[in-house]
Amino acid sequence: MSQLKVNNITNEFDDGPVTFDKGIIADGSQLTLKPTTQSFDPKPLATTVGVSSTITIGFNQDMQFLGTGDIRIREASASGTITTSFTTGVSTEINISGGVLTIDPKDDLDYGTTYFVTLPSVGIANTLGAYIAELDTYQFQTEFRTFDIQGGDYTGILVSPTSPTGYHKYNIFTSSGIVTFSGPSSTAEDLDYVLVGGGGGGGGAYYSGGGGGAGGLVKNYNVSNIPGGSYTITIGAGGPGTFNNPNGTTSPPTLPPNNPGGGPWPIIAQPGSNSTFGPTPVGTIVAYGGGRGGLGRQYGYPLPAYERNSSVNQSTPTFYLAGASGGSGGGGSYDPTSPWGPPTSPPGYNPPTFNGSGIFGGQAISYPSPNAQGNPGGSTSVYPSQRWSGSTYLGGGGGGAGGAGGNVRETPPQGPAGPNPNHKNGGGGGSGASNPEFNGTQLLLLGLPSVICNEMGTGGNLAGGGGPGCNVDSSAQWPQGPSNAWTPNTVARGGPGGGGDGRYQRAGSNPYPNHPAEAGYQNMGGGGGGGYTSAGPTGTFPTPGPGDWFGLPGGSGVMMFRYAHPGS
Repeated sequence: MSQLKVNNITNEFDDGPVTFDKGIIADGSQLTLKPTTQSFDPKPLATTVGVSSTITIGFNQDMQFLGTGDIRIREASASGTITTSFTTGVSTEINISGGVLTIDPKDDLDYGTTYFVTLPSVGIANTLGAYIAELDTYQFQTEFRTFDIQGGDYTGILVSPTSPTGYHKYNIFTSSGIVTFSGPSSTAEDLDYVLVGGGGGGGGAYYSGGGGGAGGLVKNYNVSNIPGGSYTITIGAGGPGTFNNPNGTTSPPTLPPNNPGGGPWPIIAQPGSNSTFGPTPVGTIVAYGGGRGGLGRQYGYPLPAYERNSSVNQSTPTFYLAGASGGSGGGGSYDPTSPWGPPTSPPGYNPPTFNGSGIFGGQAISYPSPNAQGNPGGSTSVYPSQRWSGSTYLGGGGGGAGGAGGNVRETPPQGPAGPNPNHKNGGGGGSGASNPEFNGTQLLLLGLPSVICNEMGTGGNLAGGGGPGCNVDSSAQWPQGPSNAWTPNTVARGGPGGGGDGRYQRAGSNPYPNHPAEAGYQNMGGGGGGGYTSAGPTGTFPTPGPGDWFGLPGGSGVMMFRYAHPGS
């Protein structure tokens, strides 16, 4: 019998198998086959795999790292997002001992996720230097964990008959902080959130400043596609109101040449600040700050803080009337009173023409598209005959997340005494949006301030527009008595959901008490009320120095989460 001794036999034409068509006689004790995988832990297609598990892959012979290749763990598919990667011969998290490859993914695995482990065609070989074939079919799914959120200024688990588990957990952020999702939001039951920007400051005028617009409201945007992890929440501040006489003087500015410097200048209202959440897979989610209310008689200096009529000297008084845009728009303002008389005097003074077409409120961002976060502010319309007569001045309401600010339309002085349909269209602040998932009565059990909970009510109202400054003082033009529709409840009210009331005054033979302007509610994104409030450094709404508010600040924003919880 012939005997042939060789070190290696390969296919003559390629790297395929060698075929012994007549059979072969051997005991196989020294036979080395092509290297391949033969065992896996976790098993292929396994579920409920622990996120801290070590992965082992067994081969049919002793193996080694040879050359460099990347072992990768991918999400969802063999070509999906790479969660982590290890380079053979370099990474310390992988090891080969005998015929077993060990992979330690450390803390890179997440809950409730499908992972594919792929092996390269170069980098892993047997002791003879034969590489394995590329592997891209091994997959498993990690365990699901009860969804939970950590973080917030007010948290708690409450009994809830509407929850699929009988309980809801709340995480409420009234200040900026970090929120942590224990797993992807897709694993949560009955998850809702609402994000509200800061409300705009109330417009400045002694009588008729426009109401500040409410902060924008974002609800449940991309709520089912937020991965587990930590996110930054920034709560927007309310916009400052209008502060008069910051230098502490009480003398009004006068026109040149008598006072070339123009006297002390007021600090005007500002928009609310944005509230943000993220970054998320769709970017950082933003609830825009509300627009500041429109300004009545104001002064155009210093620049660029104050916009003004560019046709007049910067030391010359000018009108500044339109509400500003924002999450919701600020209300417009109308204040025709002037120590300098009607538009024809003095020379060079060019206030706007009042022709009944309206002094507009600001628009809401993206309004009226489905992505709008709020509504426009109201405008002020006047009849030409009333431009400079009487003393009835009405601002427009700030827009709210649930409705536009009220428009104002004054009726002619010669109209009949008694109720008039137009009287019912006072410029009150726009309503906030209803969010019944965040019932104010329930939130009171978490320790949230009662002033917020009561204003939210059972409907969870948030982001109401500020009420405008209003002055009704002419018994010859306006019907008197408690049945009159012009009351603080319709004309100067802030919108339900945190809007501050505007200044309201009605004098005459049967007056209403003076109702000063109010700030927007904190942590509700309410717009500030327009018009005058006597204050001072230690008043109800403290001023930054001696002086008075001619428009009140808006309220800060908030972010709230609610989701089903097992109850313990």
